[in-house]
Amino acid sequence: MKCCVGMHSMVLLVTASISLSGCSGRPAEDARPTVDVLPAKSAPEPLTNFELDQGKQQEIWDAEHITFELERRFGPRMLAAIADRDETKLSACLRKGFSGAVIDHLSETTRRHGPVVEVRKATDENVAPVGPEVVVQSLIAPVAHFQKLQRSSFRVLNIERNDSNQRWHLRVRLTLSGVDQDGSIAFYESEHLVDCTIQDDRKIDQTAILDRWQIRSEIWRKSTHLLMEEVSRQVGISDLPLRDNWKVSLEKIDQYGFQFAVEDFDQDGDLDIALASFDGVRMLLRSEGGTRFVNVAGKMGITKYTRGSNAVAGWFDYDNDGFPDLLLGDSLFHNEQGKRFVDITRSAGIFFHPECMGCSVADYNGDGLLDLYVMYQRDLNGSQTDAGGWIDDPNAGQDNVLFRNLGQGRFLDVTRSTGSGGGLGTTHAASWFFFDQDHWPDLYIANEFGSNVILRNQGDGTFADVSETTVARDFPTSMGVATGDLNNDGHTEIYVANMFSKMGRRIIGQLSEDDYPPGIFARVRGSCAGNRLYSKPSANQPYEEFAEAMEVSSVGWAYAPAMADLDNDGWLDLYATTGFMSFDRKKPDG
Repeated sequence: MKCCVGMHSMVLLVTASISLSGCSGRPAEDARPTVDVLPAKSAPEPLTNFELDQGKQQEIWDAEHITFELERRFGPRMLAAIADRDETKLSACLRKGFSGAVIDHLSETTRRHGPVVEVRKATDENVAPVGPEVVVQSLIAPVAHFQKLQRSSFRVLNIERNDSNQRWHLRVRLTLSGVDQDGSIAFYESEHLVDCTIQDDRKIDQTAILDRWQIRSEIWRKSTHLLMEEVSRQVGISDLPLRDNWKVSLEKIDQYGFQFAVEDFDQDGDLDIALASFDGVRMLLRSEGGTRFVNVAGKMGITKYTRGSNAVAGWFDYDNDGFPDLLLGDSLFHNEQGKRFVDITRSAGIFFHPECMGCSVADYNGDGLLDLYVMYQRDLNGSQTDAGGWIDDPNAGQDNVLFRNLGQGRFLDVTRSTGSGGGLGTTHAASWFFFDQDHWPDLYIANEFGSNVILRNQGDGTFADVSETTVARDFPTSMGVATGDLNNDGHTEIYVANMFSKMGRRIIGQLSEDDYPPGIFARVRGSCAGNRLYSKPSANQPYEEFAEAMEVSSVGWAYAPAMADLDNDGWLDLYATTGFMSFDRKKPDG
């Protein structure tokens, strides 16, 4: 049997402890001694590598090879027959003795929200079998709803071997999208349980392989118009002088290109954009009546280029004068009533280590002044030693920094005395929220590798790590977090953006606790589990995880989510950005 190209990295993900590569870096330029310095900590001893036995590895490899061939060769064959509404070609995929089951149309629910209508149909496993003709007609039937079919997909969600080397049991998702007969935007999604026999994978696109096909669920979503429309080019921000990863060679790709923050800095009623890149570019894009953005950085006193190594961007009115001040790149700028910005970094006492991942602001001590929390993912100053692999829950990063606002444009590093560093995690993002409704803002820290951290504000100027007391800690390889009251019950929800891989989920679906030492499988499973949504019924009850139930988990390889009331209906909505660079569509790299 041929090896599945591109599989090696994903198999390693579940078979071994992958070492985090350290990166040496120069000290932050113009570094200053801090008042509240954290002592260097020695890294923990790495745990033993957890390699699966060769038999299990081969099982996974074989299953992924079959999946690859199904999606690459059989899927297009089946989708073409469905799109052409060709019953003969689709029937040619069915083996002798084929049986099937279709949906009980009595199990139907309809939901409406604005222009969107969603219809769901589902069945269970206790349905009467039907013949091949009924299954073929049911698979083709959705195409009749489209006047223009634009896209289709065939994806294997789960795979396991049946009673022989040639028989496989699958969970498959089919999708169709385009324009329906009424001119509306239409999306169709269905899930299926499939049994197949593959005697020669080289002829998977030519022979009959299907023994059984059960249609488990269908979802139709239709809308009279798009909920959001791409207008970047019209407003002048599609060709900014930033590195485009799609236009550079692999070795020049920058994973963290830039950060941006939005605020109405001049109080003219239009939201403006501040942007900084790791290449040193700094921009202040002022909105011209909401129709176009113009870079006014130089005109407003902000140097367009800096030698710094940070791309942090954030707005906060640190002096309560009614005009938002700007943290951009390595600098803090005071907003002079929307007319000009003045760099006060030196006098403010704020400093940065290399590669700051972002900032979050809140009045943590209730003195009426906004304080600043700055996040770091890696230790580029070289104070940490090798901490082993990501699965060891390493302390391989660098403490985050909390600056207390002293007033009069001065800040003090109080990280150590407040206990707010976060434990040397590889922080990707952090958000202030109310963990226990005591009116003191708490911190949720999302780590790319290792467990996430919850710091409870004790109201006395210090924080306590309560991560072990809540399921919201998890081990999900996180790359963003947003907090807010999604259900308007007065309690804060936490939405965490995590790594996601359909391949990873399939592989992990073939593993169990028995394959690893105690506690390790949960970490492996979390490495590509998708986004998490945590909610609690009341302040005194623990957080519970609801992402799967609310269908906000499998959005893709996610970063930087946000909560906002996008349609002004009084309910916060979720916006989840995703991105994973695939360099060869023929190689299943995630």
